[in-house]
Formats: sequence, C-alpha cells, structure tokens
Amino acid sequence: MAEPWTVIGIGNPMRGDDGVGAVVAARVRGMPGIDHVIGDGDPFEVAELLSGPHNVLLIDATRGNGDPGAVTVWEPRVAIVPRSRVGASTHGFGAESAIELAAALGTLPERVVVVGVEGACFEGEELSDPVTAALDRAVAAVAEVVRHA
Repeated sequence: MAEPWTVIGIGNPMRGDDGVGAVVAARVRGMPGIDHVIGDGDPFEVAELLSGPHNVLLIDATRGNGDPGAVTVWEPRVAIVPRSRVGASTHGFGAESAIELAAALGTLPERVVVVGVEGACFEGEELSDPVTAALDRAVAAVAEVVRHA
C-alpha cells in the first residue's frame, strides 16, 4: 500500500486568495490516502511540519504563473537559497521557501508535491471569483496526486 499523505494548506485567509490553501485542505479532509490535514499552515511553521519520511502535499496560492484560477501541480526541485533571500513576512515566505528551509535543515520528507492555485486578489477576506471557480479543480488535482502516488 502506498505511503499516506499529509496535506498542508498554506496561506493567510485574511489576504484574499492567499487563503485558498486552507479552503482546499478542508475539502480534502477524509479523502482516501490522506492521513493528516493541516488547514492553517502558517508558512513559517511549514518547514517544521515537513519533517519526516512521509509524503507531503502543499496547497498554496501562486502569483504570476498564469491566469487567475489556473491550477498547477509540481514537485519542487530543491535549491538552497542564501539566508538573505528568505523573507521575513508571509508576502515572501511561502511553499517554496519552506521547502528550501526544510532541505537546509535536513528534514525534507521523501516526497513533496505542491498544488498551486493562481490568485487574482490578495486583499480582503474572500476568495476571488476565478479562485472560487478553481476549487473543484484543485481538489481533483490533490486526488490525482494521492491516487497515483
């Protein structure tokens, strides 16, 4: 049987589309193949949450990678970034920075996959229409990763 997945929704729901990770994480809770869901993955805590030999799937808003609402799936290649490049705010510290930090600490799990949803608006407390319309596609992307692990 395949190793179960831990799903971590990254982002701040008080910053519009940045909260998409928590929304998708809540929707995949209880899905077969997922043994743990963390819906409030503060980016600064994600590096610690990544530690261990398990499979981790991160869900995060992306910016500048396509049309708003576009869903992308990738397995990041880890390249250590100098400390001066690791930001100190949620604006500059997301899934990729957390992965880089976990790699630097030697705690990166065996497999990490990121499901990104391209954001349109990072202000307010509501998801934008394009991101709301993409929620089912993001959930399907998580299911696909878990099913074919």
